[in-house]
Amino acid sequence: KIDSANTTWVTNSADINHSVDYGFGKLNISDAIDMCKGRNGYSPYVSLGDEHNITTIEDTNSTDFIIPNDDLSGTDINITVSENKKVEWVGVYIDGNIDNFGEIELKLTSPSGTTTQLLHSNNSVGTISLNEEVRFSSNAFLDENSSGVWTVNVADKDSNNQTNRSL
Repeated sequence: KIDSANTTWVTNSADINHSVDYGFGKLNISDAIDMCKGRNGYSPYVSLGDEHNITTIEDTNSTDFIIPNDDLSGTDINITVSENKKVEWVGVYIDGNIDNFGEIELKLTSPSGTTTQLLHSNNSVGTISLNEEVRFSSNAFLDENSSGVWTVNVADKDSNNQTNRSL
């Protein structure tokens, strides 16, 4: 960890530290080179070839999800994943109609309980409207298991009573 006073550090269930501000922290380039060369007890680099899998889960519910106005705690959307894979990266696609996207806050929680913030409210998006699909991603869940219930928390952090707040 760098800047251990920063409150965004979380330790996921695979015992890996991650921060939305610093990612995984500072790289140790010497250790990385030694690992690739098979030095200091590290195994030499091995290609995984085509042994990777990508899982896509889509919510096919045609009913709009309405984000409650000025709801500081937010509302949860639960997504169940049945496959048990090691996670490298998670992408969440949001498609909606939101008048003031800068008010929205998004958090993602894995089945093991690790939570990371995907979008801060009062961000640089400001008063831009959302009316198309946008992807938010995180690798805070590196090496966690994928199976179980993933929770997307959506909150409207401003009380300006915008008209359109649907996903």
